[in-house]
Amino acid sequence: MNTQSASATEQQSVATEQVNTSMLAVNSISQENYTLMLDTVKSCEELTNLSNSLNDTVKQFKM
Repeated sequence: MNTQSASATEQQSVATEQVNTSMLAVNSISQENYTLMLDTVKSCEELTNLSNSLNDTVKQFKM
């Protein structure tokens, strides 16, 4: 009985460690996604500014 209890405890410990490792990986990926999202937002803002500037330039040539 004690052997079974020890074995079950060890299995739970291993499973808990695996869950912890997986959660750390998810956290890391989430942080990376957040950073990439901020970069995308910045790029979109820059593209919007360039588009507006080009639009203003083209308006000068319209008759």
